[in-house]
Amino acid sequence: MKRSRALHHVRTVVDGCAAQPRFGAFHVVAAWLHGPLLDGAEDVETVQLALVTDLPAAEVWWRAVPAGAEHWLQATKLTGLPLDVAWRSSAGPSLAPGIERPLLLWDTAGPREDALATLESSAAGSLRLPVPSEGERASALAAERATSRDALRRTTAAYRAGRWAPGDLARLADPLATAAAGYLELTEEPA
Repeated sequence: MKRSRALHHVRTVVDGCAAQPRFGAFHVVAAWLHGPLLDGAEDVETVQLALVTDLPAAEVWWRAVPAGAEHWLQATKLTGLPLDVAWRSSAGPSLAPGIERPLLLWDTAGPREDALATLESSAAGSLRLPVPSEGERASALAAERATSRDALRRTTAAYRAGRWAPGDLARLADPLATAAAGYLELTEEPA
């Protein structure tokens, strides 16, 4: 998609965050943009986002779609848009594979109009997070791996316990699949 269309989708995300729909314990507290759009790309496949929720880190492991997230996306009318969303916990590690020097678009204080304006001119560099040190990166990766390993253990145990119970197996298999995929991705990431 063209840059202008991608920036339209970015504004739609910010507007959706500002609407603040809440589903039980699920609440989005920040939206970060990352990926080639920040580097001035004129064509992108998707808008890459990190959406931060106030759920505990144990419920938002790498590549997880936390409980309430799909309903939140529907309520904000973001489903169907070409978004690549990485869900993050405000209580967990902020660094993750593929999320390099993100730009804060929105938080509970409101839209970051300065950030949105710099996107129009492809000059967002000064507002992006700095490159983390090797120590910060290693520490964040270790914490992310531990969270994902714990999630893999929990979802495996839940799957084994409910495998033969009546009901839809997807409710157990889907979290197990995302926990496994996320953990494998993290173990392949160089420390």
